[in-house]
Amino acid sequence: GAIATIAMADGGTLLHAPDCYMDKIAIGPGYPKGTIDLDAPAEENVIRLAKAKGVKPSEITAILLDRPRHADKIAAIAGGSFRAKEPPEIRLARRDVIERLADGLLVGA
Repeated sequence: GAIATIAMADGGTLLHAPDCYMDKIAIGPGYPKGTIDLDAPAEENVIRLAKAKGVKPSEITAILLDRPRHADKIAAIAGGSFRAKEPPEIRLARRDVIERLADGLLVGA
């Protein structure tokens, strides 16, 4: 299920962005387009997903990569700025665990 790509161009003409970080988010299949918005705060995406699933936000489990850069998102989802009375469960995971989960999601497991 892996995809490999290669890009070739004259020297200095491709974007060099080693300090670039991209936010990524995955949810299961079958949700309407626009359910999740990368520009929205993490807690807002939990609320949107819960609404789309027809459940309370406290019934959502958020799995985040255990990194310092995610501390604000973890705090927001855990209740720091969450608007629901019962925040969702948060599980912190190592990169290899999240990659295995993503692989399972991509192949429809």
